[in-house]
Amino acid sequence: MKNEYLSKAFLIILLVAVMYAVYKVFEPFLTVILAAAILVTIFYTPYEQLLKFVRGRKAIASFIMCFLIVLLVIWPVVNFITYTAQRSIDAYAVTVDFFESKDVEGIVKSGIFNKFNVLGLDSETIKKATVLKRTKTQ
Repeated sequence: MKNEYLSKAFLIILLVAVMYAVYKVFEPFLTVILAAAILVTIFYTPYEQLLKFVRGRKAIASFIMCFLIVLLVIWPVVNFITYTAQRSIDAYAVTVDFFESKDVEGIVKSGIFNKFNVLGLDSETIKKATVLKRTKTQ
């Protein structure tokens, strides 16, 4: 009787360990699998209608649907990501130019940060933080 409980407990522990290992193997692919499942759910009904339109020729219907998915989903997403990356690079370059051309301590001393006091910091606190950062890096 005791061996039966022990073997069941061992089997459950082994099953949990195997399930965790399978999860860790598939973890990098879960977002891709989820995106594919969403696309399949959205485009399956139009695929069936297209299949009727091309009179049951699955290869042609599949090719047309793949082309439409690339055209309607993948192309705009890639363009959006590219545009966002370019704008981020531009923003970084402008920020670097600004801080290279301006005196950071002068900006802090002028009290301009008090106008944008989101974190509740005053000019003295910001000034101390920049001085501490400069002394640590030097």
